[in-house]
Amino acid sequence: MIILFCIRIQKLCANDNELSFVPASILQIPTLKKLNLARNNITSLCGDPDESDENSSMTDSETWGCTALKVLNLSNNKLECLPRGIQGALGLTKLVVDNNKLRNFPMPWKCPLVSLLNAFEGCMLVRLAA
Repeated sequence: MIILFCIRIQKLCANDNELSFVPASILQIPTLKKLNLARNNITSLCGDPDESDENSSMTDSETWGCTALKVLNLSNNKLECLPRGIQGALGLTKLVVDNNKLRNFPMPWKCPLVSLLNAFEGCMLVRLAA
């Protein structure tokens, strides 16, 4: 596994790969503003679900250190739920989660979310008041 120690990265595009999970270290980048993980096979945002070493895998509440995140694109993956840790993304303004297998959504949290692109329960685009 590659561990990232990028303290100034602001944009990361890892779309159109065959990723099945997001390494927990990516969600610890405090300066990250845009993260594009579209069109992968992602089932987990909390590190490798098959990883048995407790030191290399983080819990749901520890995974979101990217507090500057504004745009998160997770469209066209295999996510069944979003982790509660996403509530650590306090600056999130755009969340794209269409074409996943989402069954539930985390409780609302304090973030300036302006748009949510989602095919959840037949809704294609939901705009939230600022």
